[in-house]
Amino acid sequence: VLLFVVTPGRYFLSHRLPLARAASAAGWDVHVAAPPGDAIDAVAQDGLTYHPVALHRAFAAPTRELSSLVALLRLLRTLRPDVVHAVSPKGAV
Repeated sequence: VLLFVVTPGRYFLSHRLPLARAASAAGWDVHVAAPPGDAIDAVAQDGLTYHPVALHRAFAAPTRELSSLVALLRLLRTLRPDVVHAVSPKGAV
């Protein structure tokens, strides 16, 4: 499993979608974690699995950030990805 963690989703579509498509063609089970919106739902058309996670581009209230972190940790625990590609600095943290 290859998991892309992205904020915002439109950046993934413009910069990382070709890489995700290539990984999928090479046999990887590709998943994308990104906030809802930004046309990110289009990843399903490419056979990629989309997970809506409320990752916000800017830092916000600590409770909201903690909620996002917990959601991402749950996803990581569920998927157990072999590779995590954090596309943004916040996703890497």
